[in-house]
Amino acid sequence: MSSSISPLIHIAPSKPWSVDIFESERKHLTSFVKENILPHLNNKTKRILIKAPVKSGKREMVEYIAMRDFVINPKRIHAFLSAWHRKADEDQRKELSGQNLKVFSIINKKKAKEFISWFDKKVRENKTVILHLDECDHGTGENQTLSKIWPYVRDKNNITNILYSATPEEVLFSGEIGDPDYDTMINDFDNDSVYIEYIPPEGYCGADRFLQEGLVHEALPFFEKINDTYKISSQGKEIIEGLRQNMFNDGMPTKRNILALRLSYSELGGNKGEMKKNKAMYQFLSNIDNFPELSDFLIVVDKSENENIKNERITSEKIQWSNKKYWDRQTPTEPILLIIDQTCSRSTELKCHNRIYATHDYRNRIQFGTVSQAQERAIHYKDTYNGFQPIKIYGSLRTFKLSSGLIDHKTYLNYEWTKKKNDRRTSSTPLFRVISTVSGELHPLSREPGMKENEADYLLQTLGCYAQISLSTRISGTIRQVRTYIGEWFPSWENFCIENPSENRRNPFIVAGEYRLSNGTWLGQHRGWKHLTCINNELYQIINNEFKKIDLGSTGGTRIKVCYKDGVVGIFMSKENGTRIINTVHTQKSMYGNE
Repeated sequence: MSSSISPLIHIAPSKPWSVDIFESERKHLTSFVKENILPHLNNKTKRILIKAPVKSGKREMVEYIAMRDFVINPKRIHAFLSAWHRKADEDQRKELSGQNLKVFSIINKKKAKEFISWFDKKVRENKTVILHLDECDHGTGENQTLSKIWPYVRDKNNITNILYSATPEEVLFSGEIGDPDYDTMINDFDNDSVYIEYIPPEGYCGADRFLQEGLVHEALPFFEKINDTYKISSQGKEIIEGLRQNMFNDGMPTKRNILALRLSYSELGGNKGEMKKNKAMYQFLSNIDNFPELSDFLIVVDKSENENIKNERITSEKIQWSNKKYWDRQTPTEPILLIIDQTCSRSTELKCHNRIYATHDYRNRIQFGTVSQAQERAIHYKDTYNGFQPIKIYGSLRTFKLSSGLIDHKTYLNYEWTKKKNDRRTSSTPLFRVISTVSGELHPLSREPGMKENEADYLLQTLGCYAQISLSTRISGTIRQVRTYIGEWFPSWENFCIENPSENRRNPFIVAGEYRLSNGTWLGQHRGWKHLTCINNELYQIINNEFKKIDLGSTGGTRIKVCYKDGVVGIFMSKENGTRIINTVHTQKSMYGNE
C-alpha cells in the first residue's frame, strides 16, 4: 500500500508573543510597522489612519506596536477601542489584553466614561497615550457612543490616535486625514495626520487573488418568485450542482461541502406592515419545502436569525465560525447549506475556509463598507491551510474590484449601463432599453424595440448595474464626469455663416422672430431660456468660458442659438471641448465631520 505524506503546516507559538517572536513569525508585518508607522509615533503625529485589507493582520499590528513600548518605552501607554463588540470575539479581546493593551468596548455611555476616566488618569501620570481605534468606520455616527470620545481625544497634545479599517472611506472623505479626495490623496507627513496603506505579504489571499483565479461572480437572486411560487433560480441551481460534483474526488470526500447563503436584503417597496414578509430570509425559510434541489441538504440557520420559523428540515443553532473543532465535527459526506443574515461579517475570523465550496450574497442595496466586510470573509492566508482555498464567491464583483484597487471610487459609483423607458407615444405597452450611461448605445443583449421592465432589470443585475449603490450610510454625493463646452458669439447671421460655412444650416432668426417682443427685443428661442435674463441683455458670460449644461440646453455636439451680448443680438455657437470631474462625495452625520 502506498502512502503520501502531507506537507507539515507550521504552527506558531501560543499568544501572548514577545517582540522577538513577532519579528520571527511576522517578518513582513513587523518590518512594515518599523518603516512606516513608528517614525510617525516618534514624531508625535496626532492621527494615523491605516488602511489594511480584510483579515490581513491589523490586530497583530496593534499588538506588536504595544509590545515594543512595553520593552522600549514604558512611558507610552496603549489602549484598544472598538464599538464592534460580539461575544464571539471574547478570545480576541483577551489576546489583546495580554499584549500590553488596555481594551475598551465602547458599547454604551458608561463604557465611554470609563475610558475618559482612564485616559485622564494616565495624563495626570504624565503618560503618553497611543489610542488604537479598531474598525474606525463602525459605530461612528454623530449620535453614537464613540462620538462622545473622539472630540475629547482628537487634538490632545499627549495622545496619538491610530485608526484602522479595511474600508476607511468615512474618515478619508471627512477631511480628518489630509486631502479628503481619496483618489488623489498623498501622505501628509506633518504633525497632524498621515494616511498609510498596508500591503500584505505574498501569502495573503485577498480580493485580488480571488479575482485573478476567476472565483468572483456577480450574484443574482438565489431564489425567485414565478407565478406566485418560489423557486431556486438558475444561478442557485448551478451552484448546488457544482457543490455536489465537487464533494467527491475519485470516490473520496473532499470535505468542501458547505454553501454559505447570506439573505440580508428585502424586496424594494411595500409598506411597513409587510416588512417581515418582504425579507428574503423570511421568504426563503417559509418556502423551504418548495425547493426540491435542497432535499438532501443539511440546512442550518444561525440561531439568532431564524425568524421563528418551525420546520423539521431546518436546524437552528449558533454557527461557531471561529471554532475549528466545530467544523471538524461537521459531516463531509452530505451537502450543508448555512443560512445567515447579519452574522459572519466585520471582524469575524473563520476557521472553515477548507470546508466552504461557495458563498452567495445577493443585495439590491450595496454599500461598499458593509458589503466588503461581509463578502470578503473568504479571504485568508494560505499558510493557515497549507495552500490557497479556492472558494467560489457570488457577490458584488464591483466591490471586489474596488477593494483590490482595480477601479477607483468614481468608477464604483457610476454604472456603465442603465435602463431607459421608451417614449409612450411610440409604444402601446411600457418597454425599456438597456443603454450605455456614457454613449447611450444599446446593450448587445437589449432587444429592440424594447424589453419588459423585469427583463431589463435582470439584464442590469447580470451586469452588476442594478443595485442602489453608495460607499457608506454616512457618505453622500457622487463622483462623475461631465462634458465641458466653449462658446463663440457672432454679431449677425452673415458673420456666422462666413466663418462657419455650411449648406445645411437654417437661419435661427426665422424661428426667433416669431417670439420677438412688441418693442423689438429678440428672445432666445430654445427651451429653458425663459429662466434667463435675456430681455435685460444680461446673458450668462459665454465667450471662451465653460458653461453649465442647464444654461444653454446643450446635449453634446455643436449648437447655435440666437442671443444678446452687450445689447446686440447675434448668434452664439457652443461646442464640446472636453470633460471634467465633479466630486461631491463627503462624510455626513459622522463623528469625523458633517455636511
